[in-house]
Amino acid sequence: MPRLSHSIAGQLRAMQVSSTAVFLLVEGPLTDPCFYAQLIESLPAPHHRWEIQLAQQFSAGGGGGKETLIELFLYARNNNALVSNIGGNRTVLVFLLDKDIDDISHSKKRSLHVIYTEHYDVDSYIFLNGNLLMGASTASSIIPSRLHTLLNDAPSWCRHAAVLWREWVAFCLLMKKENLRCEANYSVPSRLQVRPAGPLNPTLLSTLVNNLAAQTRLSTADIMSKHCASLKRVNRYYTNGMHSRIFKGKWYAHILADDIDQIMAGQPYDKNGLENRLPCAVAATLDFSKPWADNLRNAIRRVIALL
Repeated sequence: MPRLSHSIAGQLRAMQVSSTAVFLLVEGPLTDPCFYAQLIESLPAPHHRWEIQLAQQFSAGGGGGKETLIELFLYARNNNALVSNIGGNRTVLVFLLDKDIDDISHSKKRSLHVIYTEHYDVDSYIFLNGNLLMGASTASSIIPSRLHTLLNDAPSWCRHAAVLWREWVAFCLLMKKENLRCEANYSVPSRLQVRPAGPLNPTLLSTLVNNLAAQTRLSTADIMSKHCASLKRVNRYYTNGMHSRIFKGKWYAHILADDIDQIMAGQPYDKNGLENRLPCAVAATLDFSKPWADNLRNAIRRVIALL
């Protein structure tokens, strides 16, 4: 686990005596700050002065991430600093974490101050609820009419993408369950497609199973048996419309960028860096007043009510 900065006590003290009442602590510097800023701005006025701080601000190595925030939460809880009142300045800390599969691994922290996403991560909200057609058009400099109409229905497109990669999701869940460190994991995109938006490739599946057998010292038969059981679990999630709980939202940009490339079929468009631009472009189309944001918004309001 990453170590907190040696000045953590001083940083917390500075927060406690500042004029800011609500500190929202987020994992990453890319989509999280803008997403949560718009979310808290959607709260009914008036609300307390707030500030977003990144996990890397509290990490000795500058890496940040969820583990840093969890360590900071434990430190603040043990030092009665989750809510404070110093010199008349009341402050409250709100930890905003990606759920990942912490619910499945039973590793979620139980606290009013720790708010997990309902879906796998913040990017899941962006792609499920944003205007994919306009976001993709803006990021790629392609007129909307050139892109296919499935992008007009974000939930349907996201389900389509999740189905393409469900075999990979099954492997990722399996390796997490078995506590095995290998090439099938949530930190990398699918190794089972020739291209991200393409179908499962049986040859790549066979290669992966052989690689996993070499890496884990399990037999290929054992791996396939365990994978089949994991795939059944994945299918239950998908059948119940809960694919977003186990499918990593950051993968959507990877698939959508390739989807656009296939649509353009060699025609010129703004391709370089498209995958990295897509989340922000789609996020700009979100309407935070809609019901999809209610769970997160209400959870934040309950913490602010402690002031």
